[in-house]
Amino acid sequence: MGWVPHSVLLTRSELEPAADGVRSLAVLASSGSRENVLRSGTVDLIAIDGLQRHHVKLGLINTIDNGDLLGCAFEVMSHKRDDIGVPMQPLTFCATAEIVVQADWTSRRSLLARLDRQAEQEES
Repeated sequence: MGWVPHSVLLTRSELEPAADGVRSLAVLASSGSRENVLRSGTVDLIAIDGLQRHHVKLGLINTIDNGDLLGCAFEVMSHKRDDIGVPMQPLTFCATAEIVVQADWTSRRSLLARLDRQAEQEES
């Protein structure tokens, strides 16, 4: 049996652009997602913006293993924009106070900030 892609949905507390405007930062909690990223060194990001779908291939450039969470810094390897002429809307959900606590968004945001600071120090 061949390789099968592994999809993961990330919230805004788990994915953000780096301060340098070049890298993308993500936090992965799923052991399967962490293993796949470390094995392949790449991820595919799909983002929806009005009529356009952006398919971005990202290459892993740095990680911070925080036990239950893996912080990842990525750089863009390729970007393809598709416009099918049909308005699309990104997936949305309403974050409740309960989910913020249950998923420990504070720890995830803290790990993203550590990744960003680490990259800034490496550039200096």
